[in-house]
Amino acid sequence: MEKNKLGKSLKYLLKKDNQAVSPVVKENVDAGNVLVDSDMSKAGVLKDISVDLMFPNTYQPRKIFKDDELESLSSSIKEQGVLEPILVRPIEDRFEIIAGERRWRAAKRAGLSKVPVIEKPYDDQKMLEVAIIENLHREDLNPIEKATAYRQLIDTFKLTQDEAGVKLGINRSTLTNFLRLLNLPEQVKSFVSRETLSMGHARCLLSLSNSDEICEVAHKVIAKDMSVRDTEKLVHYLSHGGEQSNTRGVSNSEKSANVIDIEDKLQRSLGTKVSIKETKSKGKGKGKGKIIIDFYSNDDFQRLLNKLQND
Repeated sequence: MEKNKLGKSLKYLLKKDNQAVSPVVKENVDAGNVLVDSDMSKAGVLKDISVDLMFPNTYQPRKIFKDDELESLSSSIKEQGVLEPILVRPIEDRFEIIAGERRWRAAKRAGLSKVPVIEKPYDDQKMLEVAIIENLHREDLNPIEKATAYRQLIDTFKLTQDEAGVKLGINRSTLTNFLRLLNLPEQVKSFVSRETLSMGHARCLLSLSNSDEICEVAHKVIAKDMSVRDTEKLVHYLSHGGEQSNTRGVSNSEKSANVIDIEDKLQRSLGTKVSIKETKSKGKGKGKGKIIIDFYSNDDFQRLLNKLQND
């Protein structure tokens, strides 16, 4: 949807609604900078409401709200306000958040007493559908959160995978790959949620026969910092009768439990993948290595830089 079309729709709402609207919202609507799903502008009411009158949607796909990302968004809101209205529906004398819980949390942290919202009279079914689909179209849900939301959408509305794919705008094979992640043991799902293991690693592990073996191999993959390709080789070898103690073609630089624990703590603190690589040498070179911190955009790099400098 083009920005100018969204801007026109929201300007119409501003003219039609006599309630007070945040100056920041109006300024961004006039500039065509408010990126809101076009469905929000149909029969919705744009206004400011108290953050204390709002409560989260129980069907929210996002389960992990990273503290550093909330802090970054909170700082932005302090400077510019909430640029995109939060989608809500009225429940008695309060408002249930359909989409925008992270903005609401960050606004509360920033000390705002009111935030801009678009109020929609959705019934339970429509609310659930919009909440799931809107959140799934955001890029920062982790693979397990996406898989859980896909399953919730399919089960709630009794959809086939093909029908769900059409609603979500993804092909059936992609949807199937995500849903298979839900068959992983809970511990391994937590590794994927925290990005200690990638979705590629997880898909390899699903070829193993039982939960205990999946967990055992997952720990080995993390300890050895194995690539997806090496994981594929290991799983193929084990699936054809090989033993873990006799694997070949895989790096022998196994990480200690202490290093893995430090990596995990750094990842949770920084909100991104962190890898520690120790130099295997003796004498003066002993104890050396490097820490690799992944970033995925210029904004993400600046966020990490600010985090490291402040700490």
